[in-house]
Amino acid sequence: MDWGSGVRVCGFVVTVSSDDLVEALQTRKHGPLPMLVLTVSTILNTVVDTVNMPHPFLVAATTRKVFMSALTACLVQKAKPALAAACALLVAGASPAAEVVVRISGLSEPLGQVGCSLFAGAAGFPMDNAKARVTWQAADAKGVTCRFADVPEGSYAVSIGHDLNGNQRVDTNFVGLPTEQWGVSNNVRPTLRAPRFEEALFKLAAEAKEVVITIKVAK
Repeated sequence: MDWGSGVRVCGFVVTVSSDDLVEALQTRKHGPLPMLVLTVSTILNTVVDTVNMPHPFLVAATTRKVFMSALTACLVQKAKPALAAACALLVAGASPAAEVVVRISGLSEPLGQVGCSLFAGAAGFPMDNAKARVTWQAADAKGVTCRFADVPEGSYAVSIGHDLNGNQRVDTNFVGLPTEQWGVSNNVRPTLRAPRFEEALFKLAAEAKEVVITIKVAK
């Protein structure tokens, strides 16, 4: 934006460039103006009253600093409603998030690691960790707790694997049955097949702050 032809702002008709105003805004003594999602040009366009005034007010170099200080203060004051609106939009558009806490019991020995996998859909469930958020905790026969922060509203399922040999997966025998301890949310344990996502599913409500899932592992 070239303001050389003159623009009325806060009662002044100025011939300074937009770069000068940007610099003034960024170096004001109270620190940088919080721009949020608004650009400087958007804020300036919000407070400009009339463009291309016929008799621009020329700012002398000796009074430029004083003038820019007063003009900046006025701009900041007039920009507050726009900034407040931007804040409201950000708050309204933010997705609420909760913490999913998984408490695991039934570990037969305090060896290896316990993998906790949080699935947001059926893809990969229950043991393909590439499709999930995963956290690993040291095994403890007294119990292990896994936490998943900032989980948005939705449907989820959790799977647990007790990895004894460090390969970060649940080992199986030649027919595909697990040889290491495992478990899923809702403690579903079908016979001779893996549990389905729908069977282990739990819902996280928009207003939830914390959801606690208790899972007992076994072979």
